[in-house]
Amino acid sequence: MTDHDDLRALFAKYGTDKLELAHVYHALLYFRRHEIRSVLEIGIGAMCSMRGYAAPHYLPGGSLRAWRDWLPNASVLGLDIRDETLFREDRISTDVCDSTDAVSVRRVLADQTFDLIIDDGAHEWEAQLKTLTNCYPHLRADGLYVIEDIYRASPLVRERHWIYDVTGHQECLFVGREDPIAVIFAHPLRVAP
Repeated sequence: MTDHDDLRALFAKYGTDKLELAHVYHALLYFRRHEIRSVLEIGIGAMCSMRGYAAPHYLPGGSLRAWRDWLPNASVLGLDIRDETLFREDRISTDVCDSTDAVSVRRVLADQTFDLIIDDGAHEWEAQLKTLTNCYPHLRADGLYVIEDIYRASPLVRERHWIYDVTGHQECLFVGREDPIAVIFAHPLRVAP
């Protein structure tokens, strides 16, 4: 079994809605798997919001558990606006936080930084842009920030300068056919001489 299959198998094991993204995450993270020490995922996934998307055996935090298992040296923090999604397990902690509210993000994250930040929250472009604005400063210098489920008609796809205005550079790519994800690098990529 390859590592890609392992990640897809972990997403399936925990009933997540990320099966179609396994190959993308594998390509982005495979060579960094053992270096990633901290993951922040916005959107833990309440049962009511996952109906029709996740497997019948899904429990809130399925993707947090998959990240913990696939990234062997990482601690994982999940944020959500719903109390019923909160839990604590080995290398996983969760907290209530509205990622679109700067005060709430500062209260919860304080001076924490992350190697990988995944926005799997509201899936609305305004919320995605506010979350990026509030959470991007917590991305480590060589980290990746991923926004899941950006719809093709989203202003974030058409008006990419909004993302560039937050990050201060244009190191962003959109991946996927249906509802792409945005992959944002912490700093401009350097071209080898």
